[in-house]
Amino acid sequence: MHHYLPRFYLREFCDPEILKRENRLVIWVYEKDKPVRRGSPDKEARERDFYAFNESGASNTEVEEWFAALEGKVAATFPHLHDQHVILSSDQKECLAEFIGTMFLRTPAGRIWHEKRVGPAVSEYLTEAAADPQAFARMLQSEGLPIEPLQNVEGARQEILGGRHEALAKLPGLNLAAMVDVGRMIAGKLLELDWQVVHSKGAEFFIMSDSPVVPEMRDDLKGLTYFWMGVDREGVNVWFPISRTVCLRMKRGIDSGRCQLRERGVRMVNKNLMLCAHHVIYAAERSQELSNLFNRHGCKSSLESSDMIWQGRQF
Repeated sequence: MHHYLPRFYLREFCDPEILKRENRLVIWVYEKDKPVRRGSPDKEARERDFYAFNESGASNTEVEEWFAALEGKVAATFPHLHDQHVILSSDQKECLAEFIGTMFLRTPAGRIWHEKRVGPAVSEYLTEAAADPQAFARMLQSEGLPIEPLQNVEGARQEILGGRHEALAKLPGLNLAAMVDVGRMIAGKLLELDWQVVHSKGAEFFIMSDSPVVPEMRDDLKGLTYFWMGVDREGVNVWFPISRTVCLRMKRGIDSGRCQLRERGVRMVNKNLMLCAHHVIYAAERSQELSNLFNRHGCKSSLESSDMIWQGRQF
């Protein structure tokens, strides 16, 4: 079974009272219009062969192995996020950015969005570029795309104009590799933002969802919040819960470092996580109030149905 939310990550949202009383890792699982239930990090947020594909009659798990290696590095970084006296190193930030960037697309909602939006967007981008031989050559050079298998630049251009790239894009292995590559592109954009490690202050704690990366933009004049606008868009605010007591915030122009968020702010972040959830939220406590709020607000702005902006263009 492949976890799209890693087990070490789910453990950060386990109920501390049950752990203390029963010595068991329990996470509370909320689904719309269903009773709140107990779950465990080992059995939640997983699907069989989610990152595997058939290759010559055998199961290829290279992508899952790549995720496992990344998760090992990130798991070692998480304790530093809880220590208010520790400043993240550049290597730790790069590791976290790659984890958050790929988290956009490795979840069920992200996989659906990638297949429905990114694939067609890339196909359109390549087809537009291939219409002009000189522009296409410049695009290959700037993007670092491999052209050796197609012999030369003109050969690559003719292959795309002939539609062969669309058949290649549907291959499971290439699709998974592209998912990782786009996630790493997102990571690069996240590293251009300023980072805050936000600690909850008071009796409210952060929740987590099956789509835990939340980019949002606030229009104070209209009193509206827009989600999934793209991490490279000016003014975007990216939230990523680390644990029940810590959340990362990434935005250009904010003061980097650590800060505290009072109860009202924590509730705002949690509401955004509910709105952007695909199907499920996870919490370290069982709460009827939280269940009622999720039933009312949950899953109204899922990534699956979003139309993200990237480099000024809609997908």
